[in-house]
Amino acid sequence: MVQLFPVLDIDIHELLLQQEPFVMIDKLEYFEMKKVVSTYTVPYEGIFVENGRLNAAGILENIAQTCAARIGYINKYILKRGLEVGVLAAVRDMKITEYPKVGDLLTTTIEVESEIFDMIKIKASVYISNRHNNTSKTEGTPCGNAWCTFSLCGIAV
Repeated sequence: MVQLFPVLDIDIHELLLQQEPFVMIDKLEYFEMKKVVSTYTVPYEGIFVENGRLNAAGILENIAQTCAARIGYINKYILKRGLEVGVLAAVRDMKITEYPKVGDLLTTTIEVESEIFDMIKIKASVYISNRHNNTSKTEGTPCGNAWCTFSLCGIAV
């Protein structure tokens, strides 16, 4: 059986190759092999912030880095090896229902639908956690969702 480490105690920089100001997740909140949840507070002066809102590229990068954090966790804590370079190879049916404002807390969930060799197909959902609507009291206001394919390049760092 694989020992899992408490994800709340992990510095996100240990799981990602990205460095500031390009880090688009604050914490890995939950880890399972097939499901990962991250959080991110939209900063005032973020590189993807336009007119006080996180743009589509920022939302997509948040999803990609949540995928990367999953792989980073697996490599570091389960396989005991270095981080790997990965890319978002494809995005399908991305829908953004609301652009998050500066200060909003995003909760991003990715669920692995399939994994073949170094290709991972995921479903992603992003919610604005600190604002609630009438349809979802637990997750927050829907922000966007997408189906993505994440590809590992096979380059260990």
